[in-house]
Amino acid sequence: AVNVKLDSESGAAGLVFCADGGDRHYGFYPSGGKLRLTRFEGADVYAWTILADVPAEAYRPGEWNHLRVRVDQEKITCWVNGQVILTQEDTGLRGGRAGLCKFRNTVAEFRQFRVGTDLADKPLPPAVAGKV
Repeated sequence: AVNVKLDSESGAAGLVFCADGGDRHYGFYPSGGKLRLTRFEGADVYAWTILADVPAEAYRPGEWNHLRVRVDQEKITCWVNGQVILTQEDTGLRGGRAGLCKFRNTVAEFRQFRVGTDLADKPLPPAVAGKV
């Protein structure tokens, strides 16, 4: 999971996961005002498969957006700002590393990058919330 802010909607920046350290990985990122899930299986555009390219009302162009991905055995689930925006059946890549990416001439800011088995937002316990 990560918070990302793009300088322009003509670019793209977000999460990379199931990465082999080379040119094979998935990417989940805003691009052109939509959210895109892509499987990259090589360095050139012919080895890329756009699995989903969806509009999302929860996405806020020009602002900070929280992206999160969960990889299960048979599917990938993607969130933006706490809302599931797509669930894609795909088993092409598994394992590997997670990281950040940016494409083209995008200027992107990232903060609060996290990797783990449970990155769901959890509410504060009432006793703690009352003290804040």
